Amino acid sequence: MKNDKKTPKEFCSPNQNINPVKVEGSTPKTSFGSKNQEKCKQVATPNPYPKKPSLDKLEITSELSLDSLEFDRSCEYDREKLTKRARAKFFNNNIAISLANLKSSLKEKYWDTYHCSHRVVVRGPEAKSKFCKNRWCLICNRIRTAQLIQKYNLTLESWEEKVFLTLTVKNCTAGNLRDTLDKMHTYFTEIKDSERKADRNLVGIRKLEITYNRTEDTYHPHFHFILESALSAEKVIEKWIYKFNEGVCKKTLARLIFSLQEKLKGGSSKSNFIQLPEFKEFRKGLTADPQFQDFKPADEKSVKELFKYFTKLTSNSSKDKFISPAALDIIFQNLTNRRAFQPFGFIAHQEVAAPENKGDDKTEAWIDEMEYEWIKEYSNWVNISTGDTLSDYQPSEEDLRKQGALK
Repeated sequence: MKNDKKTPKEFCSPNQNINPVKVEGSTPKTSFGSKNQEKCKQVATPNPYPKKPSLDKLEITSELSLDSLEFDRSCEYDREKLTKRARAKFFNNNIAISLANLKSSLKEKYWDTYHCSHRVVVRGPEAKSKFCKNRWCLICNRIRTAQLIQKYNLTLESWEEKVFLTLTVKNCTAGNLRDTLDKMHTYFTEIKDSERKADRNLVGIRKLEITYNRTEDTYHPHFHFILESALSAEKVIEKWIYKFNEGVCKKTLARLIFSLQEKLKGGSSKSNFIQLPEFKEFRKGLTADPQFQDFKPADEKSVKELFKYFTKLTSNSSKDKFISPAALDIIFQNLTNRRAFQPFGFIAHQEVAAPENKGDDKTEAWIDEMEYEWIKEYSNWVNISTGDTLSDYQPSEEDLRKQGALK
């Protein structure tokens, strides 16, 4: 069967009028264009995303220091890496448009995400682009994850008995989500303070995550931690359960916690034990159910898991591959100006690479500059002059199904 689909070169022929996506109400972005190269050698490319003093810009705050993660706007020109980024861009645009079409206070930021990495400029051995740095951006999340692992990996490797801890609360409605998050932050701060006063300083990294239950239309906020020791995890779980269940019978709660811990030490199934009739009815009134507070030895997989997304953009349902944009918007609004990641009790030790002296290579890179623009029809960055694509990405059938499931 004859394939009538045009090649990128045909699509980008001089007769075609190809312009960047123009968004109504948005200001035009400055291009990296290859013209006026002599001027470009002397004047730095303007940054269309100026820094703002906001925790929503990937800021990480600890008790000991204030660290802001900065995106290196260039990466080694690696076609495989850019192919993975192209797939993220493919989904990113669809998610951003769905969010931007909502009546949301984050509308402008959603459009910034739509334009994230719209153009890529290859200069010698480097590929450069502009990033939105928003938390929900799939492209920026990939960069953020790599940066966080690089920043904290040496410290985490030095913790020989580190554990992966999960603290949860009962699902809540959208109207109660903000109050629930406030309580979670307040109670954990109180737990840290009480441990410090007892000369048991907590050392670890905390991540806030929120998932959405489409069937019940509820939200599930929870904390993930990597802590230095299991002893710290046991203390935190116990205090977490008591703080969130102040109005219940303390004796029954203490017996539930103690019995559960003993059964777990003996290798019994937690899910079977917790369903015993003597505890089943009692658990219905708990906000922080002991069944869902858990810790286990931390390995390389759990470390990577900690530094990934703070909310899942996909659903576990086979019918609904993506969470509805309205639900995502509620999550993102409630996370604005909140810490997604918080190291506490330590200062990270990271390797710092020595700066390279490139000498006259910079001039050569400007001369060899090639600009690529994202073309929706090809799900790729295309050189307007030559028709060459920057990556090898081609949407799979599964990718196309996921794209179609986004409503």
